[in-house]
Amino acid sequence: MKQSLLLLLISAPLLICSCSSDEEKYGDWEPMEWVASGNISMEEGYFVVEPEAETVHFTCKNYTAPWIAQVQYNTGSIITKDDDAHRLQTDWFDANMSGNKLTVAFEKNNTDADRVVSFVVTAGDIFTTLPIKQKHRIMPIDKK
Repeated sequence: MKQSLLLLLISAPLLICSCSSDEEKYGDWEPMEWVASGNISMEEGYFVVEPEAETVHFTCKNYTAPWIAQVQYNTGSIITKDDDAHRLQTDWFDANMSGNKLTVAFEKNNTDADRVVSFVVTAGDIFTTLPIKQKHRIMPIDKK
């Protein structure tokens, strides 16, 4: 009994010393860094694409295999499951996550309203949102 108590008293300081405040805190993950390419610009917090059919790419520079956790758009929301976390399709966009690259192909926007979609992408405990706005078609003015 005395040996067990002595062993506990000797090992307790070792356990306390092994937890240092200098260590990285759990959940203190580096933010995702994304680079956009294609015919895309940035306006008012949105990545903006033109009304024509466009394909744009987003590359994550510091995580190798993120996946789509959720998609929110004008008319709905999709929360993904394991089997569809890399490919999502609607009637106006097709999104594919392969490795660290998200590719989004937009259909032509023939409506008189902007289309907005936000991709929530995760790599486990770190999340980021990529908000994209596809501009609406400029309606010609009828000069009758």
